[in-house]
Amino acid sequence: MSGRDRARPGRSPPHSVGQSVPAVRICRAMMGGVLQQTEAVALRAEGQDPRLRPFVNPAGDRAPMSGANASNIQAVSRAFMLLELMNRRAWSSVGQLHKDSGLPKPTIVRMLQTLMQCGYVVKDPRQNGYSVTLRVQSLSCGFHGDPLVVEAARPWAIALTRELHWPVGVAIPNGDSVMIRFSTIYDSSISPFHATLNMRLSLFANALGLAYYAFCPESEQEMLRAMVGDRESALLSSREKGWLEWRVKRARERGFADRDPGTEPRNSGTIAVPIMLDERVAATIGITYFRRGVSAADAARYVQALKRTATAIAKQIVSLERVGAAGSDA
Repeated sequence: MSGRDRARPGRSPPHSVGQSVPAVRICRAMMGGVLQQTEAVALRAEGQDPRLRPFVNPAGDRAPMSGANASNIQAVSRAFMLLELMNRRAWSSVGQLHKDSGLPKPTIVRMLQTLMQCGYVVKDPRQNGYSVTLRVQSLSCGFHGDPLVVEAARPWAIALTRELHWPVGVAIPNGDSVMIRFSTIYDSSISPFHATLNMRLSLFANALGLAYYAFCPESEQEMLRAMVGDRESALLSSREKGWLEWRVKRARERGFADRDPGTEPRNSGTIAVPIMLDERVAATIGITYFRRGVSAADAARYVQALKRTATAIAKQIVSLERVGAAGSDA
């Protein structure tokens, strides 16, 4: 992350990376008076009553609410959505955030001003954009631990990027999507993305998601389809009949999944494979590249490298589980 976090008169300095910030303080800050008032003004400018508008989270799931709670929750939801979007680039313009979020530009400007007042965002006129500050790290310092599969995959993913140069991501299931929990973007000098950690990806359109969905049991596939929110439902309805079945069949036949060509960003592609423990998909691992820089022969080589790496990670998981079991018995 870039940008400097400066203390301002009358305000306490930003928290250090290792400092614990109670969740209650974060929620109160984000739901405080300034944010609530600016969001209400923005909603009224759009011709909507902030007391009645339902809350829609970034994943597309809808939870109707009314009264002050709806306004408070939607304000927080939008603020965190902007922070997530800004974490994907070194610098973000209002226009880019408008395109990514669909929020009106005046609303984005007001929320950015509030986030700047809270110390989470900084503006640089030279870059004509905004960037998150180091203070955003305080929002995650209370989270501890990752699944064993992520710990096992870390050295193998780094080694794969050293071999192929492109960034590698490891994703685990997260409701009706998968979430990237480890990435080697900072180990790659040719990454198509600025940041992807904690990014949620579609089970159907994205490679890391499809590598999970296509290789899990049919009973789990049915459960996942029943869980999908508005975003995934809209995706399926926008595709031709049989599109998902075709993608699943092709992935299983080839042993890997790829990103749907119609899914943004179109200048890059991803291929991914499952990390299997017996008959269960523990996680998925994929490599992302610029389409123009990779030939069909290169892609085939990447697939073999991914499969080899996934097998090694699965063996590492079993080994770590044995070590853990031995330690608990000691």
